[in-house]
Amino acid sequence: MKFYVIRDGSAVPVAVVQVYDNLAHAFTHDLAWAPSDLPGQGAEECSYDESRQHLYEIVRHVRAERQRTQWQGEYEYFVSLEHPGLAETLKSPKALVRRRDGVREQLGADGTWRAAGEVPEGTVSVAVSEAEHNRLRWEIAESPWLVAEDERSDPVVVVRRIPGVSEAYTPNLRWEPVPPGRELEGHPHRMVRDVSPGAGLVLAYHLARRVRQFKQQHEWGGEAWYFGIYKTYEAAFDIGATGLLVKTRVGDPWFGERYAGQGRWEETRKLDDIWRGRSHDDELALSPAEAEAIMNRLG
Repeated sequence: MKFYVIRDGSAVPVAVVQVYDNLAHAFTHDLAWAPSDLPGQGAEECSYDESRQHLYEIVRHVRAERQRTQWQGEYEYFVSLEHPGLAETLKSPKALVRRRDGVREQLGADGTWRAAGEVPEGTVSVAVSEAEHNRLRWEIAESPWLVAEDERSDPVVVVRRIPGVSEAYTPNLRWEPVPPGRELEGHPHRMVRDVSPGAGLVLAYHLARRVRQFKQQHEWGGEAWYFGIYKTYEAAFDIGATGLLVKTRVGDPWFGERYAGQGRWEETRKLDDIWRGRSHDDELALSPAEAEAIMNRLG
């Protein structure tokens, strides 16, 4: 595999391109990988580690611009990562920081915010939206989660708790705040047990996958079946930010086409690779309405 950086004279690269078996994919300011033409004149070949650094520069720049122009709220949020290569997915966050009027606070493992000093030299950090903060804080906080299971040992409710906050994920397909002590919202269950945050997230994903698959087959209707593809379980709970959308024929969830923008669809084997164990990505069935909103956002 070869890697290239594309520049236009500005400080931030235009794209990072990876080429394998004469096929190219580019990571651009859309913050997603997409099929691309092979690098032409002016492309600069680089090492894998250098490509990760260039990708981090793109992510950091674009997210800073979005924070300045789009993510208007009470706080500005930032996530610290172990190395630049994780900027693409925000996977395995080390710390979550919020800032207001120049005052920085860091989220502790117990789920409370504490005053924080200046950003240490060499920190890999990018801006995140409030919605991403709402997701990432559950990876930083280490308090145990709860799962309620039915007689088949399938999860019916997954609860996450940090001081002052409880949220439950149910067949409603969203995390909802609930009063402490009432997290387990008339759902019949056989057993309730504590689980780690990582295990709880996996169980919530499988609950979402099971319910969405049923709705796709029996309720949503439409002329095609749609799926979102995600690099991590965490990303699978941010449906609105889905970056890779695939559709198949109704009743035939194989092969399929990926949305390539501007109303165009291109053949893909992404779902086949996932179901045959050739890809570590995760998939979720999406409703036609969700798919339409994603297409409108991707353009």
